[in-house]
Amino acid sequence: MADLTIECHSWCKSNEFWQRQVQGSKGKTYTVLYGRMPAGSEYQYGYSCDCEAFKFGKGKPCKHIKAVQGERCAWNFEAIMGSSEERPADGKCPVCGGELSGIRIAV
Repeated sequence: MADLTIECHSWCKSNEFWQRQVQGSKGKTYTVLYGRMPAGSEYQYGYSCDCEAFKFGKGKPCKHIKAVQGERCAWNFEAIMGSSEERPADGKCPVCGGELSGIRIAV
């Protein structure tokens, strides 16, 4: 039987949960979230906003989501496997400096 190798995969916590406050055009503040949401009997990750346009737009991105979605880091070590880039030893995201999550997988 072959020996197993342990691979470590890391990602920025912004892939699990992220939020920003956005000022609307009439001065009201809205909260844009990225995270786990119900999708029928399953869950998926995506953006939401507490504005009326998102609520009645059947999940289509509103202008508040579009304004800030580029700010979410979304760094993922799996996306760069095989490159010369090392996994951060300090446990911080190399892009935004935020917390990392991770998992070890036997392959």
